[in-house]
Amino acid sequence: MESNIKDIVAKKRLFEAEKLLSELNVIYPESIALKNEGKYVTETLAKLRRNLTRLNSCPSQQEKIDLCEEIIETAVDCYEAKTALEKFPPLPPQSLVIKELPTGFQLHWTAPQTKRSPNYVIVRKQGGVPSSSQDGVQLAENLTQTTYTDSSCVIGAIYGYAVFSQRGEQIENVGSKTGLLQIVGEIRNLQTSPDNSSVAISWTPIPTATIKITRYQGDAPSGTGKEIYPQNPGRLRDTGLINGQVYTYKFQTIFQSPEGKDVVMPGKIISCKPTIPPPDVFDLKAEMLPNDNIRFQGTQPKRGTVYLFVNKTSPAKGTIMQAGLAELIQQFGQPISSAEHGTTRWHNTETGFRFIVPVTLQDGIAVFGQSILTSKIEEIRNLRLHNSGTHWYLRWDFPEGIDQVLLAYRNDQMPDGKNDTNAIRRIVTRKEYKKNDAVSFAGNQNYYFIAFSLIERDGKRHVSHGIRRQTMKVLVKYSLNFRKSTNGDMEGILEIQAKNADSLPAFIVRKNEEHIPLHRNEGVQIASISPSLKKRGSLLIAKTHLEIVFK
Repeated sequence: MESNIKDIVAKKRLFEAEKLLSELNVIYPESIALKNEGKYVTETLAKLRRNLTRLNSCPSQQEKIDLCEEIIETAVDCYEAKTALEKFPPLPPQSLVIKELPTGFQLHWTAPQTKRSPNYVIVRKQGGVPSSSQDGVQLAENLTQTTYTDSSCVIGAIYGYAVFSQRGEQIENVGSKTGLLQIVGEIRNLQTSPDNSSVAISWTPIPTATIKITRYQGDAPSGTGKEIYPQNPGRLRDTGLINGQVYTYKFQTIFQSPEGKDVVMPGKIISCKPTIPPPDVFDLKAEMLPNDNIRFQGTQPKRGTVYLFVNKTSPAKGTIMQAGLAELIQQFGQPISSAEHGTTRWHNTETGFRFIVPVTLQDGIAVFGQSILTSKIEEIRNLRLHNSGTHWYLRWDFPEGIDQVLLAYRNDQMPDGKNDTNAIRRIVTRKEYKKNDAVSFAGNQNYYFIAFSLIERDGKRHVSHGIRRQTMKVLVKYSLNFRKSTNGDMEGILEIQAKNADSLPAFIVRKNEEHIPLHRNEGVQIASISPSLKKRGSLLIAKTHLEIVFK
């Protein structure tokens, strides 16, 4: 307790220390703390109590404020002095300075000359200067710093600010105020889209400003231009132009200052050359291949080169943009490949949804075709089966971000994918699964399962490749035989046999130069087999011919 009292005294919580010293005097009257800290606390509090008695007789309000601050400076836990001080509004802040930012203002001021600095209230008013702490929008209250940054201003709007001192519930009414302030700037996101004898231009409009657009012939604003008037805010279509001729457009933003005068910005310049754009790709299709490979096919346009880009969003079909390959790469990243002869392949390495965007490029004009949505969905983990005698239990672990699993199952053979009309299909949610930590089935039957991770997007269901399991144990054996033709060619024949099975799943064949492949990821895959089965007694037999290369 003695060390605790020393710490409390050091923090100037003297009234709390007085209470603990009283308790210590009962427990241990010979304590050193009673002699040292006890003497200091008793004498100091006696003086403070005399000052509290003098508080009501102070001749002026400022003397009362100074006395309260002096008491609190000595004993920070003096409730009476704090209560008395809250009745007097603090002095206003001094020397308010404004710094202009791209989207707002930074305010900095000096604290009033008092022993204890007050807190502050920041008020902003659009179109005028705040006359009180309630005249406008309070951006902050009980602020302890003497700096505040407002980054939420609208470009072109006119604002006034005021900073008021605050102590408790008391807010002084004078404040330190600014004049009328305004942020001005140029339009943003200026883009051109050339077309046959016309140019479409778009930008982000500024509601508080007007725009002046001047068109010049050539690649620079020289000579006498022609003023063009936009049909809609942020959009312009300039028609009747000459294909192959470069046109330059100058956009000047005009604001009205707080004094009512026009403030004309230097302006932004953009050039464009109208031309007949190349055709877009309208029939892009995707074919899923093993190991997350995808084959894309589409009609190759008669003009231009088609590039396929991977993007998280899909530009509208038919969008025309003035850009070369370098600009497209800067915006969308490296293309999958140039789609020569209307077909190309891509190995998808990232989970999630991606759009494949076909772009026809010719002479610096890019035309976006019909995008298609592809997905790589993470499979469920640790799929396992357990039989209790009366039921089969199917269990798995949900990957992060997957909340639904589609089960397709049959009793006679492995389902033919997610769309097998002869299979029973059932969606299991993560919430439903957690009730029993399993999905149960009658234990007196055999089942063939495919479990797909499922995600719903834009009203459509997207599933993973699926993981297969079956309740019966099937012993599979295989043999690889070789035969040699008269011209020296070698041919390998793989024969797979499964006993007492109603179906066989698909097989992959891998080779490894160092040892026999023991895992699906070891070595190199040389074949993928969906067996055409033949039944011989109790055996199901699949045969396939392999291309064997000896080095």
